[in-house]
Formats: sequence, C-alpha cells, structure tokens
Amino acid sequence: MDERRAILEEMYAAAVEAAAPGAAVEAALDRLDVGGRVRVIAIGKAADGMAGAAERWIRRSGRELAGGIVVGSADPGRAAPGSLARVAGNHPRPGEASVEAARLIGEAVALVDPDDSVLVLLSGGASSLAGAPVAGLSPDDLARLNDLLLGSGLDIAGINGVRKRFSRWGAGRLARALSPARVHCLMLSDVPGDDPALIGSGPCSADPLRAADVRSILQRAGIWNSVPPAARRLLHSAEHGGTEETPKPGSPDLAGVELLVIGNSESALAGAAARGRALGLSPEVMPGSLRGEAADAGRELGRRLVAGSGGGCIELAG
Repeated sequence: MDERRAILEEMYAAAVEAAAPGAAVEAALDRLDVGGRVRVIAIGKAADGMAGAAERWIRRSGRELAGGIVVGSADPGRAAPGSLARVAGNHPRPGEASVEAARLIGEAVALVDPDDSVLVLLSGGASSLAGAPVAGLSPDDLARLNDLLLGSGLDIAGINGVRKRFSRWGAGRLARALSPARVHCLMLSDVPGDDPALIGSGPCSADPLRAADVRSILQRAGIWNSVPPAARRLLHSAEHGGTEETPKPGSPDLAGVELLVIGNSESALAGAAARGRALGLSPEVMPGSLRGEAADAGRELGRRLVAGSGGGCIELAG
C-alpha cells in the first residue's frame, strides 16, 4: 500500500476514534450530577451510540433506567439499546417517518415525572429525523419552508434560526415539555461555533429570536411573500400575543436544563493531528477555517496544501 495513503488512513481512524460518541457521553456523565430515575431521549445520526453509552453508564452507576426513545436514521427494526424504544426518522429531509418519530417523542415525554432526570442526547441530523411541524402548520408547509430557506442564500445560523421556530420540538420546546424535570442535554455539534441554540434546532435551548425577528430575516432574504400562509399567520399571532412565544433566556421552563457540548469537528481534528505528530508529521490544524460552498472550500484547501507542501507538513481543516 502507498505509504502516504497508509498515513492518511491512520490519521482518519484516529479522528473517528477521537470523535466517538460513546466515550464522549460516558466521560461527560462522570462529571455530571444525575440523580433519581433516568430517562433517555436520543435524536440524531449518532443516537444509537450515544444512547448505548448512556445506558451502560446508568447501569454501572447503579441508577434506574426508566425508559426512553432513540430516534436515528437506520432500519427501525434494528434493536435499540436495552429497554429503549427505537424509531427511524427521515434524513436529510424530514418526511412521514420524522413526523411519527416526533409523535413518539411526545409519548416518551408524557411519561416523565417531575423528579426524573432526563438525558437528551443530540447529534447531527436531529433537525430532520424528528422534523415535525408545530401545531397549525402541515408537513407539506414545513417542507416548502425548508426548501425556501435552503435556496435563500441565508447562512446556516439564519436557516436554523427560522426553521426551528416551526419545528414541534425546536427552539426550547422540548425543555418546556419536560419541565420541571431535571434535563441534561449532551450534544455532538455539527454547526460552526457550537451554539446549543442551533444544534438539532435547539430543543432544550433558549430561543433568542422573537417572532418579529424571524419575520425580518425572511423579509431581508426576499422570501417572505413565498412563505406558506400558515407560517406567516403563526408568526403574526405570536407577535401580537395570540400564541405563546418560544422559551427565551431566563425562562422558568429552562431553569432545570444543563447544556453541554461534548464533541465537535475540533475533537476529530485534534485526534488526527496527534496521530500525525506521532508519525513524524507537522500537522497544522485550522478548525472552522473553511466556509461557504464545498467546491470553493475544496479549492481553498488545495491552494493552502500546495503553498505549504514539503517538509512533512499536512493541513487539517474543519
């Protein structure tokens, strides 16, 4: 095998190991004060690994696992960790399975007692896998809005800021439904900056945007008149006090919530860099340095590699 390929494969394996969800979950739980009966709600492409690690930790620590749900992207017939129910949503676009997954999350939430501790485990893809609309909006309306946002030219923060407003469990609504139970939300971040309010549509995070802010974003993007009428009505109602706003910073609904980002792209980059150094290379880590279209980012990375080639150097960008 080509020596360079072997080195890259070793570094890739080290990156995967460094970002492994199971180890990150167990290490985080060792640092937290999790009391009472424990319930688990895991959503995302890493939901199986995160939930399995949580169950191992619960059993090992002598706590009681009271049940929960795992929403992932693989075959729903595959066994869930232990006693946890497992369902599959749709990805990368929400669909009928996502709506059903969101409904089943509601059933799991209804079983939570005030004295329970809830582990909410989020990873990439959560927004789509449990992507059901709020009351008053149809799944077709949500899909149309999502397509509008993706073609709007808004950055990921703007897209997520709008999209979560119309998601059943987004924008702090899951935390509101779980209150007053104690909630520990562990997140594997797939968004630049690791803002908990944007990871997985921020189901347990305060929403800094009011309805008027969301309307302004849509208007500035030039898509307000194309937004489904039902979505415009929901924003109008919230602006004028007809419906409840999403939980804001300082909301009592969030008083029992603990947020913790336990992994991100930087974790993987650090693992790859450490292995590269062990192999005699001089890696330069550039976390978050590439933005925009993938093709443009690839050309920029290629330019940097050519400029810095030689001397056993390699650049790692996230």
